[in-house]
Amino acid sequence: MTWFVMLRIRIASSKEYGFMAKAGIGLKEWPMSIKSFEACTTISLMGNKLSELPEGLECPQLKVLLLELDDGMNVPERFFEGMKEIEVLSLVGGCLSLQSLELSTKLQSLVLMACGCKDLIWLRKLQRLKILVFKWCSSIEELPDEIGELKELRLLDVTGCQRLSRIPVNLIGRLKKLEELLIGHRSFDGWDDVGCDSTGGMNARLTELNSLSQLAVLSLRIPKVECIPRDFVFPDSLRKYHIILGNANAYPRMFRDRYPTSLILVGTSLNAKTFEQLFLHKLESVEVRDCGDVFTLFPARLRQGLKNLRRVEIEDCKSLEEVFELGEADDGSSEEKELPLLSSLTLSELPELKCIWKGPTGHVSLQSLINLELYSLDKLTFIFTPFLAQSLSKLESLDIRDCGELKNIIREEDGEREIIPESPCFPQLKKINISLCDKLQYVFPVSLSHNRDGIIKFPQLRRLSLELRSNYSFLGPRNFDAQLPLQRLTIKGHEEVGNWLAQLQQNGFLQRLEYVKVDDCGDVRAPFPAKLLRALKNLKSVEIEDCKSLEEVFELGEPYEGSSEEKELPLPSSLTWLQLYQLPELKCIWKGPTSHVSLQSLAYLYLNSLDKLTFIFTPSLVQSLPQLESLHINKCGELKHIIREEDGEREIIPEPPCFPKLKTISIKECGKLEYVFPVSVSPSLLNLEEMQIFEAHNLKQIFYSGEGDALTRDAIIKFPKLRRLSLSNCSFFATKNFAAQLPSLQILEIDGHKELGNLFAQLQGFTNLKELRLKSLPDMSCIWKGLVLSKLTTLEQNDFLQRLEYVEVDDCGDVRTPFPAKLLRALKNLKSVEIEDCKSLEEVFELGEPDEGSSEEKELPLLSSLTELQLSCLPELKCIWKGPSRHVSLQSLNRLNLESLNKLTFIFTPYLARSLPKLESLRISDCGELKHIIREEDGEREIIPESPGQDGQASPINVEKEIVLPNLKELSLKQLSSIVRFSFGWCDYFLFPRLEKLKVHQCPKLTTKFATTPDGSMSAQSEVSEVAEDSSINREWTRDNGWEE
Repeated sequence: MTWFVMLRIRIASSKEYGFMAKAGIGLKEWPMSIKSFEACTTISLMGNKLSELPEGLECPQLKVLLLELDDGMNVPERFFEGMKEIEVLSLVGGCLSLQSLELSTKLQSLVLMACGCKDLIWLRKLQRLKILVFKWCSSIEELPDEIGELKELRLLDVTGCQRLSRIPVNLIGRLKKLEELLIGHRSFDGWDDVGCDSTGGMNARLTELNSLSQLAVLSLRIPKVECIPRDFVFPDSLRKYHIILGNANAYPRMFRDRYPTSLILVGTSLNAKTFEQLFLHKLESVEVRDCGDVFTLFPARLRQGLKNLRRVEIEDCKSLEEVFELGEADDGSSEEKELPLLSSLTLSELPELKCIWKGPTGHVSLQSLINLELYSLDKLTFIFTPFLAQSLSKLESLDIRDCGELKNIIREEDGEREIIPESPCFPQLKKINISLCDKLQYVFPVSLSHNRDGIIKFPQLRRLSLELRSNYSFLGPRNFDAQLPLQRLTIKGHEEVGNWLAQLQQNGFLQRLEYVKVDDCGDVRAPFPAKLLRALKNLKSVEIEDCKSLEEVFELGEPYEGSSEEKELPLPSSLTWLQLYQLPELKCIWKGPTSHVSLQSLAYLYLNSLDKLTFIFTPSLVQSLPQLESLHINKCGELKHIIREEDGEREIIPEPPCFPKLKTISIKECGKLEYVFPVSVSPSLLNLEEMQIFEAHNLKQIFYSGEGDALTRDAIIKFPKLRRLSLSNCSFFATKNFAAQLPSLQILEIDGHKELGNLFAQLQGFTNLKELRLKSLPDMSCIWKGLVLSKLTTLEQNDFLQRLEYVEVDDCGDVRTPFPAKLLRALKNLKSVEIEDCKSLEEVFELGEPDEGSSEEKELPLLSSLTELQLSCLPELKCIWKGPSRHVSLQSLNRLNLESLNKLTFIFTPYLARSLPKLESLRISDCGELKHIIREEDGEREIIPESPGQDGQASPINVEKEIVLPNLKELSLKQLSSIVRFSFGWCDYFLFPRLEKLKVHQCPKLTTKFATTPDGSMSAQSEVSEVAEDSSINREWTRDNGWEE
């Protein structure tokens, strides 16, 4: 009887008036609202975190007490004195001295979980104990020998006691009534077969288990084979067990629950004798990983013990040659088959495995096998004999990968001619996955045709995935057809796919097919011919990639005039996902008239690397796209039109095209594309959230006026949900008389436009813009032209830039000052700035004079939200901040990276240097004219307040003082040929209390010396007259390792 069953019985038998339960209500203290507990027989306070307990309680009738305490809470020594009748105690958390239970002599069940336990020797007083649980009690290092005196003990559980290293010898052997012993999961594994452990003390032996005649449940881990005595066998009384041999720490709970009897062998040398010692006749699950010296896992002499075996998993055993040695059938036992319950078999990374079953298979039945997984079995040539295949009535999943020598899935055993009463069949087979088995001739032999009628039948098969690089027919012999009610079909790497449909289209099985993937099949030109397409009424997803000969995907043919059903359900009306990738010969997706075709369910279209594709939709097709959500087009070099009329086909379109659910448009590297959509499409794009068009060098407009467009007058195109707009090489968003309203736009990215002003003039309503990225605009002189320049006089009241957080400017050659003073006042939420490769840029931030009349400016200094600043490859940059800096604060700056700024002579003014409390990373490299990190700007004499913690009075900057960068963690100075010291004429001592990494490379003139302070902080002190020692040498310092050169 398990301990929780006993608890259940005890609680159920409690008198109604004596039951007090306040479980799981978040109690922190003992419920003192209850005045008396004298009548209580059961108290449950589980699911709380009690941090206080009364010193003692008078509970003369209490039988059951269930408590959960806060970690570290000490149970008072006299807490149990008034509970002399207690029989069941469960305690989770807290700390308990077992001495406090010395008077609780009627205690039968003691359960301590995640509890700090001490004074375990007092357990000898509890002679009536039947259940003793120390679960996840990390304080226990040794079990006292006195536990062996508990003659009534039925259950001992020390699961999860990670520090338990000693169980005295013969403690377990004296517990004659023990029924359950649980010590396997992250607990004691110091079994000693000679009597002494590594510390010289006596430790438990496995042979003690043979003294426990009533032992039924066992969980333990044996770290190595040497711990197993020569003649040891496990007790026959075991009904449930989990045994681990080797370095596996745990057995997955799902398998523990599913297979009551299990054996795991991991990372150990395993011979046949050892395996026999561990083998128990009721074994249900076996897992063997990384075990050497084993050639046959289940020898013939053990086969009678396999009657309960349900699961076998073997991995990475380099010597294993066969799994089951079958031997000859025993006389008189022909009706009782071997392996009758085996339901799951997984074999992987077994380079020497030649066969799974060795010997005659007539007396073996795989009637319960459901899942078979075989991976990387280099020498395996076949899987089943005909007899075994005949018994696979419950097989549901067959997964075979990377078995290079496999020739047959089903074959007759060498030298064995079996009489098969009927052909094998797989009535429950639902999934087949075979890949990288290049010598496999075909998946199924002719004999699988149950009625010899030439049709291979698998009534439940729903998934078929085959990757076979052979000249053989991939399913069966060429003159046989297949009846497969598939839902998912994947074919990869087959050289002769031309006849695959002929084998699969019998008896209307295509009606159920929902998913088709064809990958790397060289000879396929039109995977979906017209006749086949009519049958694919439930086709939802198509993926085709890397087929070098494919010219069209869907061959439409002429409409079927005699079928009213065709008119009601056009082709392919169920298709939701279409992905085409690396098809160099594809000229069109749909070939033939499209008037009887509907894409009414298509939601996702992905086209990539289609070198000869010139258009995507015809006008009639684009009428049937009400569900399209995502359109991705990439590397289609010949694509000229998204929508165009079919050659020779003039269609009468009653309404303009419509994309009511389209959310994402992404077009990249389509060099010949001129336009995307006609203007008439724009009113339907109310749900568009993201538009990206890159490297479309011939693109003239995104929206154009098509023939017969009704929208030709001046108009505003509204995109109420568009959050991201990324454009390159596009002069106009639409025709000149149109403008786009973008109230939800958060990210605007412009790359490579020649007439940016024209583009910006068409974009309106940036009230929520957060990110602005401008790249490859060599003629741009002002990044805000066309956006806000005309409104500079009212910027403070303008919402346009209030939310802007990130600005990136890259390769904009004529920009000299990206952030003019008036505009800077509006950028109150600016967090990150990246500027790179702008040849004319001279300063970054133009500060201007403070606005004296604005109290708000005084409360919120300029740049106070800036967290990251990265500047690189700016050859004309002379200063980062131009103008007086006393109304600027870098209080949020976290990272500053400066690289290749040839004319920069200093970085911070003294005032700015005082406003860097959050700076964590400062990296400076290849700035040849940089002489100081901190210096006064010409003509500026600032009054600098003292550091926090000083007297708070202002002092002139020429007074020496200390400056602290309290959070700086990384400082890197590289290739700074002119730098002399940190500060010029202001501060000679710097302290970096949290610095973790310092790097100084090629700074030959640097006079600043670095040294650690007694508390481990890094300091920097400037010397006036001499170059610091080793300043020109590459030196690095880390807090953990000190200086390295």
